[in-house]
Amino acid sequence: MKRQSPRIHEFPEVEIAKEVVRDPNAWTRIAIELVVPLPTSTRLDRLLASELAVSRTRLLALQDRGVLRIEPDRTDVLRKRAKTGMIVMLDLTAEADCALSWRFQATGTAP
Repeated sequence: MKRQSPRIHEFPEVEIAKEVVRDPNAWTRIAIELVVPLPTSTRLDRLLASELAVSRTRLLALQDRGVLRIEPDRTDVLRKRAKTGMIVMLDLTAEADCALSWRFQATGTAP
């Protein structure tokens, strides 16, 4: 259909379900595994920015500092569409009170 139409309108809404696999009391790292059952046009940077309540500029800064790592490891991975199998890792050891400041954004649950 994309080949025969100049523009295809896709629904921008996506349903986000968060599941905590393991929740230690004092944590400093977060690993997020993406499971995307249907193809989406949502870029990874937009998805992470909206769900973690940070700007896309801050995401880039975190990636440049090595705080944010994404598998597969590509320089432009944040600008790619979110796909199943992507793993987003945040190392928050340098963040003060990381469990308090990131818990709700990462898990959807209050501290």
